[in-house]
Amino acid sequence: MSAERRAWSIVTAGLMVCCLLCVPARGQLRPFRSPAGEGSGQPSLAVAPDGRVFLSWIEPAGDKGHALKFSVLGETSWSAPRTVSEGTGWFINWADFPSLAVLPDGSLAAHWLARSGPDTYAYDVRIARSFD
Repeated sequence: MSAERRAWSIVTAGLMVCCLLCVPARGQLRPFRSPAGEGSGQPSLAVAPDGRVFLSWIEPAGDKGHALKFSVLGETSWSAPRTVSEGTGWFINWADFPSLAVLPDGSLAAHWLARSGPDTYAYDVRIARSFD
């Protein structure tokens, strides 16, 4: 097993444990199908001050490059995915992933990496904030 595949296995197992810990027990465990599309990666979980669980990830967006998306965990499933940003020239690898944070006022802040030059590690951090 490659180091990258091993790392993804660890991340996936961690996400499953986090989801189980965040969902109140009601006598039985139910699987929650991931809202992420085919070819997605770089998952990240965030918990809002009110206890809601958010999942963010990057997925291929065809000729538009990549999209940073998120979903909110409900009682029985994840909400429909929403797009934070999409574009080309993003810096994507197995170790550096975007994140989403829910701030105390309820607004969302997200970051992702975008290439800023031809060098291997020439990239900038892009940040977006939303109040809706």
